[in-house]
Amino acid sequence: MLDEPFPRIAPLASSTGIRMTGTHLRDNINDAKTQTASVLAFLRRYPDVDMVFPIMDTSVEARAVGCPFVFKDSVPVITDHISASPYAVTALDIPDPHKEKAMRVNIDVVRSLASAGKTPVGCFVIGPVTLAAHLMGMTPLVRTAMNDSDGFWELLVHCTCIIRPYAQALQDAGASAVMVLEPQIGMFSPRIYEKSIRNVLEEFALGLVDPVLHVCGDTNKHIGLFAQTENFLGLSLDAPVDFAASLAQVPELKDKVLIGNVDPVKVMLRGTADMVRDSVSSLLDSMNGESFVLSSGCDLVPDTPLENLDAFMETARSYLK
Repeated sequence: MLDEPFPRIAPLASSTGIRMTGTHLRDNINDAKTQTASVLAFLRRYPDVDMVFPIMDTSVEARAVGCPFVFKDSVPVITDHISASPYAVTALDIPDPHKEKAMRVNIDVVRSLASAGKTPVGCFVIGPVTLAAHLMGMTPLVRTAMNDSDGFWELLVHCTCIIRPYAQALQDAGASAVMVLEPQIGMFSPRIYEKSIRNVLEEFALGLVDPVLHVCGDTNKHIGLFAQTENFLGLSLDAPVDFAASLAQVPELKDKVLIGNVDPVKVMLRGTADMVRDSVSSLLDSMNGESFVLSSGCDLVPDTPLENLDAFMETARSYLK
């Protein structure tokens, strides 16, 4: 995907297929056949997308190592943490992705999607910081980062050891790009990111096919550092980041593929179709000539109005003609 001509079109919108199949999110999370049917329904309605993803679930890796969870509004939510000690977490066994149901479902979905048609299939894994936050809790994790840099580093390295076999299994199943979801990075200062997080992420990205770093929220303070990453080919950033302004301020960004970043809530969920058209047109105009994939700033919820997604795709197709 990242080697093809730009711009490309790849909204993070597979969950909207749930409404097309009349199924429930919980069933899609738990059953590969149900989820595959929903994503294929999304593809039938939007055959012009340049890459399709499974339904995003940021709890997979934490559930696979034993974190308790409940389904809240049909979404799996981690309810407790394994330990507030980084050293207890580093003693966790590495799960076999083919034996842990939470991981196996997504592996099977990627395999089915890859064999179903010509649309390239991407996949999601969470990054080591986000997994560590699930396993320890955010407050102990931040405290560890500030007071025990060695423990923080060991923790993140072990988290990559948990995630890597799963990422490899997704690639083996047919994924042609890996999006590493790190929504918790924004909780850390740029100094801690550069000192303790970046090198672990860089090492993790090695061996991944077309790795993309996805960070939600306002990451303007970090974008200069993100631009300096050597092993991530793409950056998927949320609506608070002005891509055109960032490119003007951070020349190194021209070496990355920028992915995003139509607002998933204000525009796609709560806005009108005209708002979507204006937002998509403005973004495409501002990114003319850049290495750019038009997408949503983050995952679209299943309740996103389909007429808004229709407007997103129609505007993008019209622009590319």
